[in-house]
Amino acid sequence: MVGGDGKVENPQSEPVADQPVEMDSPPTGIEGVKASIEEVKASVVQLLDLFQARLRYDTAKEEAVNRLTEQAKELAPEAQNAIKLPVLHDVILLKDSVHALRRSLGENESDQSAQFSQRLDVVLAEINEILERQDVFEWLPSGDRDADRRFRRTVRSVAAPAESDDGAIVEVVRPGYLIRGALLRQQEVVVAKHVPQRRPEGEG
Repeated sequence: MVGGDGKVENPQSEPVADQPVEMDSPPTGIEGVKASIEEVKASVVQLLDLFQARLRYDTAKEEAVNRLTEQAKELAPEAQNAIKLPVLHDVILLKDSVHALRRSLGENESDQSAQFSQRLDVVLAEINEILERQDVFEWLPSGDRDADRRFRRTVRSVAAPAESDDGAIVEVVRPGYLIRGALLRQQEVVVAKHVPQRRPEGEG
């Protein structure tokens, strides 16, 4: 149907009033307070769980870091020694050579030899200072033959005239050294060895 203003009118359509949307209203009164408390409790429990989980993680991480730190401290000296020991052995061999040269010059009484010997003494002192800075010291016998045996290495033996001289140190070929109290190089020695003489057959 066309109205007077030219618009098509639908006689069956009527304006529809806005219908209110039904929503769950929050509980009020004591029930509302209880519900709020439960929500807060649930949030607090979640936070506590997260905090405890993080605390356990941090504790485990700290323990792992501490273990690694201790292991690194234990391995550090070993790693350093692995690098330094060959160098220290070479320094000791150099000292042996200089000392042997110094000893051979001591037999010569010329003025030139005496001056050169003094210079070698300075070199030996500097080598000793280098070794001492690395906690390397010459090993000194304790006097207990059994205890000192592991610090010595026999390179040669000579005949001992008497049985009481058996095992006596005749000569120190090369000194022994300790590093931080541990054995670095054994002392090389010449040892007297007594061999009982056999009696001729027929003698009683």
